[in-house]
Amino acid sequence: MIRLTQKQLEVLDFVQDKILIEGVSPTIKEIANGTDASISLTHRRVEALVVKGYLHRTGQWRKRAIRLGAEK
Repeated sequence: MIRLTQKQLEVLDFVQDKILIEGVSPTIKEIANGTDASISLTHRRVEALVVKGYLHRTGQWRKRAIRLGAEK
C-alpha cells in the first residue's frame, strides 16, 4: 500500500464521506471548500491519489467524475 500525506488522506476521507452520505462524488470545488484548500492544490492532491490508485476519474471534463479506487 502506498503511503499518503496527511493532506491527501484528508481529501480521500472527504471524498469517501461525500459518496457514502450523499451517494454522489464531490466536485473539485466541493473538495477544496471541504478541506480548506485552493482549487489548484486540490487538483494536485486528487491527481496524486489517482496515480496512487486511491481514486479514479471517470471523465476529464465531467464535474462529478471522481470515484473511489481499488486501494481504499
